[in-house]
Amino acid sequence: MVLSLGKQKFDEASEIKYLGSTLTQNGRWDREIILRIAYAGAIFSQLNNNRRFSKYFLKLKLCLFNSNVTSILNYGWECWSLSRAVEKRLLGFENNCLQTILAICWGDRVPNTRFRVITKQPQISDEV
Repeated sequence: MVLSLGKQKFDEASEIKYLGSTLTQNGRWDREIILRIAYAGAIFSQLNNNRRFSKYFLKLKLCLFNSNVTSILNYGWECWSLSRAVEKRLLGFENNCLQTILAICWGDRVPNTRFRVITKQPQISDEV
């Protein structure tokens, strides 16, 4: 289907960006969620690279994480339908951030449930 307005014709697009969200022809949100994880990861990286971030108290770090990173990650979540694979990706990203905030080395073998107990953070997939 080709849309035209007067003599000007518009091509069909496989995806468009609308109000900061990527809409696709098939209506799936997997690509949008992956982009949201990338945006949130970039913001978290900027926070974490700040020299003073490691000296902040845990409560302040979590406050910064929730206000800056989680808000970007959750933008537009009302429309998402999560597949199991995407839900695992979201939880993996969030657990990685919490592990970094708590300064736990990956070799320490701390279970993800322990992060939740220490930080008292709800899982991001529960909010979606």
